[in-house]
Amino acid sequence: MIDPASAVQLASSALELAQYGGEALISLYRYYVDVKEAQIRAHDLRIEVGVCISLLHAIAADLETETTMSLNTEQLKAALNRFRVVIERLKVRVESKEVRGIRKLTWPFKKKENSELLDEIARCKATFSLALNIEQR
Repeated sequence: MIDPASAVQLASSALELAQYGGEALISLYRYYVDVKEAQIRAHDLRIEVGVCISLLHAIAADLETETTMSLNTEQLKAALNRFRVVIERLKVRVESKEVRGIRKLTWPFKKKENSELLDEIARCKATFSLALNIEQR
């Protein structure tokens, strides 16, 4: 039979380990959710970049046939520059020489970075859509 002091110490150790294990379980779940959401974030980013590229093709086609532009060209230039910065940021992180081995299998952007990129792309997309709508009228 175990003495009462040893039993209390053992119970305390077991509870401490259970708490520590619980914290690890929560961390594992958060990691699982982040990894699972990374695929969704990557998909959203690909879709938004693709839409912007399509809009840019349409704008270029309109500009080639039109002689005047109704939208302020400075606004369009600013949006083009912002989109270029986003694309360069994407390319550097995705095509980095540092991305080797197992790191190639992980999404290179944290959740906050991904949101910031999507927000900036949305602003560019809004300007591109506006330019296209104005030109088509």
